[in-house]
Amino acid sequence: MTKKAAMDLMDQLHALTAESLSKIIAEGLPVINKETGEVVGYEPAPASYISAAIKFLKDNDVTADPGSDRFDPLTDALKDLPTLDDGEDNTYYN
Repeated sequence: MTKKAAMDLMDQLHALTAESLSKIIAEGLPVINKETGEVVGYEPAPASYISAAIKFLKDNDVTADPGSDRFDPLTDALKDLPTLDDGEDNTYYN
């Protein structure tokens, strides 16, 4: 195998890994009927897949600047949550 062919295979494996992890995290793992072999639903991705994706991103130096537009949906989802600085009496009792 030539060096170029090996690099092409590595690029393909890298892309397949990214696509597979992304799909499993987004859609979940298929639940298959043992009798028919048909997909009957999806279950959430196990934590091990999310951990593998985090490691994959870290190993490939994929980062996001905290000010990035990527965080807008998360910021919007969190903006209505109460905080300790909202001016309300936040006394907690044990």
